[in-house]
Amino acid sequence: MAEAGLELPDSVQDCLHLMQNHTQRLNKMIDGLLLHSRVGRSPAEVMDGGQAVRKVLTRCTLPDTARLRSKLQEGAVQISMPDLEMAVDVLISNALIHGSPDSRIAITGSIEQGSPETGLGDFWVLKVRDNGPGIPERHWTEVFKPMVSLHAASDDKGVGMGLAILDKIALHCGGRAWVARPSRDRQGASLCLALPVSDETQVQSPSRVRAH
Repeated sequence: MAEAGLELPDSVQDCLHLMQNHTQRLNKMIDGLLLHSRVGRSPAEVMDGGQAVRKVLTRCTLPDTARLRSKLQEGAVQISMPDLEMAVDVLISNALIHGSPDSRIAITGSIEQGSPETGLGDFWVLKVRDNGPGIPERHWTEVFKPMVSLHAASDDKGVGMGLAILDKIALHCGGRAWVARPSRDRQGASLCLALPVSDETQVQSPSRVRAH
């Protein structure tokens, strides 16, 4: 408006700014719903979870102030590469959004045998921990529901679709996603994705990863 030489009252400018914010948020919701609908569309393949996640991480772009360290062990899992990419994207984005300004992200992947969090059987568990304020325990189940965000819409910290996508990926693969209980000496949230260990012996090299 200013470029056109029009001067509007502050109240009108505030309304226009609010409309713009709501439009941007709606667009993000639509994008999130589209990604949610794509889970499970690509055929699954047996792959080494640690190798595949490392391959995805090499394509991730982090802010200059962020630091990421990983310790990923081997484990044969059955999942499509697009779904694994979405899962890693969600976990990293969540850590960046909710972490401190100088984000410190720790990623581990290992086989857990008969984990009480996942039930019977062996699972390859991917864990991502940030250094933010953490997630209150009363919200640990709620955050995996679509369109649920613990922040006000004006905060621009997501629209509540990321963890719903992660949960759908986990369930589609026969696994589970959850918030891990933090230890007393560590801050931040730890999000976990458990994928059943495949009993197939033929492990394929991860398919081509799209550029992030």
